[in-house]
Amino acid sequence: MLEEMRLTGGDIVTMSALVVAALGLVINVWRSSRDDKRSDSADVERIVRIDENSRETRADVADIKAELRSVRNTIGDHERRIIKLEETSRTQWMRIDEIKDKAE
Repeated sequence: MLEEMRLTGGDIVTMSALVVAALGLVINVWRSSRDDKRSDSADVERIVRIDENSRETRADVADIKAELRSVRNTIGDHERRIIKLEETSRTQWMRIDEIKDKAE
């Protein structure tokens, strides 16, 4: 039985290689989980930045829409004024024509 329990040099090298491989596997798993946590926090930071940017963009779009409404109102007011001026001008030309006809 003692002869069966005796380890040869090759057995020791094999067992040492298995221990080193197992230790390397454990270290890789540990590093990977740690990197995943870092990656998760970086992802969260990116998402927060994207959310902030989208909020700013929405606010800018709302400002632009409000400004466009104001411009539309101003254009509508100008349109009414131009129509009145055209009517006044037309009336004045009619008066000028009447005075011209009377003078002839």
